[in-house]
Amino acid sequence: MELINEDDYDYFYLALASSKIVTITMTPITTGFDADLYVRWDGGCPPYGWQCRPYNSGNEPETCTNTLSAGTYYIYVDQFSGSGNYTLSVSCT
Repeated sequence: MELINEDDYDYFYLALASSKIVTITMTPITTGFDADLYVRWDGGCPPYGWQCRPYNSGNEPETCTNTLSAGTYYIYVDQFSGSGNYTLSVSCT
Protein backbone atom coordinates (compact mmCIF):
# COMPACT_ATOMS: atom_id res chain seq x y z
CA MET A 1 0.00 0.00 0.00
CA GLU A 2 1.21 3.52 -0.64
CA LEU A 3 0.73 6.94 0.92
CA ILE A 4 2.05 9.75 -1.28
CA ASN A 5 0.47 13.08 -0.35
CA GLU A 6 0.88 15.08 2.86
CA ASP A 7 -1.98 14.23 5.24
CA ASP A 8 -2.73 11.07 3.29
CA TYR A 9 -4.33 8.11 5.11
CA ASP A 10 -5.90 4.69 4.59
CA TYR A 11 -8.87 3.18 6.46
CA PHE A 12 -9.56 -0.54 6.79
CA TYR A 13 -12.04 -2.59 8.75
CA LEU A 14 -11.84 -6.08 10.18
CA ALA A 15 -15.02 -8.15 10.59
CA LEU A 16 -14.82 -11.09 13.01
CA ALA A 17 -17.45 -13.83 13.12
CA SER A 18 -16.17 -15.19 16.45
CA SER A 19 -13.78 -14.34 19.27
CA LYS A 20 -10.09 -14.18 18.23
CA ILE A 21 -6.72 -12.94 19.40
CA VAL A 22 -5.91 -10.30 16.79
CA THR A 23 -2.48 -8.89 15.99
CA ILE A 24 -2.19 -6.01 13.53
CA THR A 25 1.24 -4.87 12.32
CA MET A 26 2.02 -1.92 10.06
CA THR A 27 5.58 -1.72 8.69
CA PRO A 28 6.85 1.24 6.61
CA ILE A 29 9.07 -0.17 3.82
CA THR A 30 10.33 3.08 2.28
CA THR A 31 13.39 4.73 3.85
CA GLY A 32 12.51 8.05 5.48
CA PHE A 33 8.78 7.27 5.59
CA ASP A 34 7.00 7.48 8.96
CA ALA A 35 3.45 6.13 8.96
CA ASP A 36 1.33 5.69 12.09
CA LEU A 37 -1.04 2.87 13.05
CA TYR A 38 -4.32 3.49 14.91
CA VAL A 39 -6.83 0.78 15.92
CA ARG A 40 -10.31 1.07 17.41
CA TRP A 41 -11.01 -2.07 19.50
CA ASP A 42 -14.47 -1.24 20.85
CA GLY A 43 -16.18 -1.40 17.46
CA GLY A 44 -17.03 2.31 17.56
CA CYS A 45 -16.82 4.27 14.35
CA PRO A 46 -13.72 6.42 13.65
CA PRO A 47 -12.32 9.09 13.47
CA TYR A 48 -12.06 9.49 17.26
CA GLY A 49 -11.43 7.19 20.19
CA TRP A 50 -8.50 5.14 18.91
CA GLN A 51 -7.56 2.61 21.59
CA CYS A 52 -4.23 1.40 20.22
CA ARG A 53 -1.64 3.88 19.03
CA PRO A 54 1.96 2.55 19.35
CA TYR A 55 3.78 5.91 18.84
CA ASN A 56 6.92 4.45 17.21
CA SER A 57 8.96 6.88 15.14
CA GLY A 58 10.62 6.57 11.76
CA ASN A 59 10.63 3.31 9.84
CA GLU A 60 9.80 1.20 12.91
CA PRO A 61 6.97 -1.38 12.73
CA GLU A 62 3.91 -0.65 14.89
CA THR A 63 1.86 -3.50 16.39
CA CYS A 64 -1.45 -3.77 18.26
CA THR A 65 -2.69 -7.03 19.84
CA ASN A 66 -5.96 -7.72 21.65
CA THR A 67 -8.54 -10.48 22.27
CA LEU A 68 -11.72 -9.47 20.45
CA SER A 69 -15.24 -10.82 20.32
CA ALA A 70 -17.31 -11.02 17.13
CA GLY A 71 -17.80 -7.59 15.59
CA THR A 72 -16.31 -4.93 13.31
CA TYR A 73 -13.08 -3.14 14.19
CA TYR A 74 -11.37 -0.22 12.49
CA ILE A 75 -7.76 0.27 11.39
CA TYR A 76 -6.29 3.59 10.26
CA VAL A 77 -2.83 4.20 8.79
CA ASP A 78 -1.76 7.85 8.69
CA GLN A 79 1.14 9.43 6.84
CA PHE A 80 3.07 11.30 9.53
CA SER A 81 6.09 12.32 7.45
CA GLY A 82 7.67 11.49 4.13
CA SER A 83 5.93 9.36 1.54
CA GLY A 84 6.17 5.75 0.57
CA ASN A 85 4.90 2.23 0.92
CA TYR A 86 3.98 0.08 3.92
CA THR A 87 2.73 -3.40 4.63
CA LEU A 88 -0.24 -4.14 6.85
CA SER A 89 -0.67 -7.62 8.27
CA VAL A 90 -3.50 -9.02 10.36
CA SER A 91 -3.23 -12.31 12.24
CA CYS A 92 -6.24 -13.95 13.93
CA THR A 93 -5.78 -17.00 16.16
